[in-house]
Amino acid sequence: MRPLRPSVLFVCEGNSCRSVMAEAFATQKLPGWTARSAGLNPLPEYDSRAALATLGRDFGIALGEHRQTDVRNLELDGFTHVIAMDEHIAAALRRLTAREVIAWDIDDPWEGDPEEYRQCALRIRGKLADFAELTAKET
Repeated sequence: MRPLRPSVLFVCEGNSCRSVMAEAFATQKLPGWTARSAGLNPLPEYDSRAALATLGRDFGIALGEHRQTDVRNLELDGFTHVIAMDEHIAAALRRLTAREVIAWDIDDPWEGDPEEYRQCALRIRGKLADFAELTAKET
């Protein structure tokens, strides 16, 4: 059974870059929504430093700490929407659940330079704006 309150789960490989940034933007841009992030193979917490720095420096979003979450520890049917950061992640999620998975095409900036993280964040923010517009039409 799906919750009444809209919710979205963003999933990437390590839950250290893309899904972290998507969760932060969604928390800011989707009032009334619950946003979470997870990874297929969560990395150590220190691996999210570059994403957190990008959010703070370039977008004024301060998250403090981020604790990586393994997607297998979450109930996917508990979210109204599940978004994979790329088709590879979507295919893996579809092996875990029969529910609909939305696939975005966001390259992983992991171990990239600050500009790669900033470009990734801008792309996520744009995809989130499209998602917000689409879901607003659904309600």
